[in-house]
Amino acid sequence: MDRQQFLERPMVAGLVEWLRANLATIPVELRIAASRYVPGGINAQCIGLEEVLTNYRWHSSWNDPRTNREVVAGDWETTRESLKQLRHGLRGAIGQDGGLLESYCKAVLQWGGVYGAIPFLRYKTVDGTLADYLSSMQQLLKINGNQTLDQLNAQSVLRFDSGLTKIHALLDSSGLPI
Repeated sequence: MDRQQFLERPMVAGLVEWLRANLATIPVELRIAASRYVPGGINAQCIGLEEVLTNYRWHSSWNDPRTNREVVAGDWETTRESLKQLRHGLRGAIGQDGGLLESYCKAVLQWGGVYGAIPFLRYKTVDGTLADYLSSMQQLLKINGNQTLDQLNAQSVLRFDSGLTKIHALLDSSGLPI
């Protein structure tokens, strides 16, 4: 199944139409437990996605591999800027030194507070295939690409977890969500 076939399925088309009509006014109850990343937690009643963003909190930091400067984020605006910097660093490093690319990948994991992918990233860096692997995944995960679902398999997707999801989304230019 390709993208167009998927989007033409009645259930998918119906969901897209429903979201188009309701996303701005949908009631959203945010109940997020307190954690290191969300101090005090979040307990809010919101109307629409825009109001959800006003309640967004993710307190994190990471060190920029090029400058060794700490980048700190907490609310939606500072997180957007932090992710913009991570995206720029990742994309710039993909065609350069594998060690720099690995460092930016680890910075993404540091921002997200997930570390399970570190051994995989290290292995791909040591064998010299990290950039090629991430580039091939970019093509497979591109929202507006021509790939088919059967191309996503155990031979093409070697690992997929919450950390790699963040890395793939930041490398992507088609709108892939985290």
